[in-house]
Amino acid sequence: MPGIFLEIVTPERAVFAQTVDEVILPGVEGELGILPGHLPLMTILRSGRLIVIQGAERHRFAIHGGFAEILPDKVVILTEASEAASDIDAERARAALEKAEQDLKAAEAARGEEVGEADPVALRNAALNRARARLLVSESDKD
Repeated sequence: MPGIFLEIVTPERAVFAQTVDEVILPGVEGELGILPGHLPLMTILRSGRLIVIQGAERHRFAIHGGFAEILPDKVVILTEASEAASDIDAERARAALEKAEQDLKAAEAARGEEVGEADPVALRNAALNRARARLLVSESDKD
């Protein structure tokens, strides 16, 4: 069975560019499984776990938002940031998750007191989602 070419690109660099068997993306409405021959599709991505399957190997990445262009023979992921599971320190990810949860609670409690362009709750929520994605990927790399 022919594969599907996957490119993962961040503003800083190309993270991954290889032919793979399957890609599982964190879409805003849930996970999407992509196989060769998939119908063309554009989708928004949320922070979450990206799984790349090549034969018996599974590569996991934490990605943080972005878009995916899906074609029958190619998937291009444009994301704000991407980290391979092997590059994530699980303890640091767990500590970042705890801090993000505390920051979110504090921002929710102070909502309405701050005046500014950026919603502090939305910013803290985004940080929380990034921390969850990193922890999920770091822990799932062990299975």
